[in-house]
Amino acid sequence: MRAFICVEISDEARNEILNVISELKKSGLINANYVSGENLHLTLKFFGEIPDEKVEEIKKKLETIKMKRFEAEFGKLGYFTEKFIRVLWIGIESKGLNELNNKIEKLFGKEEREFNGHITFARVKSIKDKKNFKEFFGKLSVKPFKFNINQVVLKKSELTPKGPIYSDAFVKELKWGI
Repeated sequence: MRAFICVEISDEARNEILNVISELKKSGLINANYVSGENLHLTLKFFGEIPDEKVEEIKKKLETIKMKRFEAEFGKLGYFTEKFIRVLWIGIESKGLNELNNKIEKLFGKEEREFNGHITFARVKSIKDKKNFKEFFGKLSVKPFKFNINQVVLKKSELTPKGPIYSDAFVKELKWGI
């Protein structure tokens, strides 16, 4: 199965990102595949294709995480990379998120790249006018918005011609108190 570990966001936070997507679509400046509202999430660890027996091992490790629920908030909008803009994202700021990522890295290994908490909301196919796009995108913003992170989720990802379909393989609830 194709799998990853993530945290999900509230419906209100999703709606804020969907507003940004709507503005981008109206601008007509880019051709992109936009992430559907139900698929918006923050990936902590991507595994790719893994055998079923590895799923059970991941579940057991996730069950050992001891952490209380925490608050996160939207940061700035950005893109990867400067030379060839291919991914649009919104940053997520939170001490709790950094702590959770450290716990995930201890359990499953450190990523090659430095952790940059973000939610990808578009994959760019082409840009009609890069200068105009950068100017427009630089003026876009989301209102300061806080939301709670209550769970860590192991997601199954099934790739289809219409895009990925995600389903929960395991959910680890974070605690209310210490």
